Amino acid sequence: MEIRQVQYALAVVEAGNFSTAAEDLYISQSSLSKQIIALEQELGFQLFDRSKRKIALTPAGSAFVIHAQAIDDAYRAMMADLREYKAKPSLAIVAIPVIAQYGITSYIAEFRSKHPDIDLALEEREASTILPALDNHQFDLAFVRDNYLERCPRRSRLVRTPEHPPGY
Repeated sequence: MEIRQVQYALAVVEAGNFSTAAEDLYISQSSLSKQIIALEQELGFQLFDRSKRKIALTPAGSAFVIHAQAIDDAYRAMMADLREYKAKPSLAIVAIPVIAQYGITSYIAEFRSKHPDIDLALEEREASTILPALDNHQFDLAFVRDNYLERCPRRSRLVRTPEHPPGY
């Protein structure tokens, strides 16, 4: 079981359906369904009754949600509490696969040379998975195309170039 699967199940419960949850998580509905099915297979029972138009928790699903919320709360608290114990400062960056086309790699290389004491990690991901990962504190900074910015939660801060003034 992965924390992401637990968080996905909680998102479905909160949204009341798979399509809204998938939109909230910035993933496809089929990807979300596959993750929930994998979780259900591991658990050995269905979390959701899908026989009606609106999904509902099964009795086992209701019991799962109580524990899942505690797991998610504990995970988020742990990540926040343990950040200060890292051996050296770090910056985790996630970007769309075409990052080189935008000239961003040269800025990252310049940052790395000016700040060798910071452990810099760069990961490329599909755009639809970046904002949920950022929201789950897996990364500190993200580079996405502007069509994903409208989905970005208001609590996030956006930094844009002078050619692209803030829209928020």
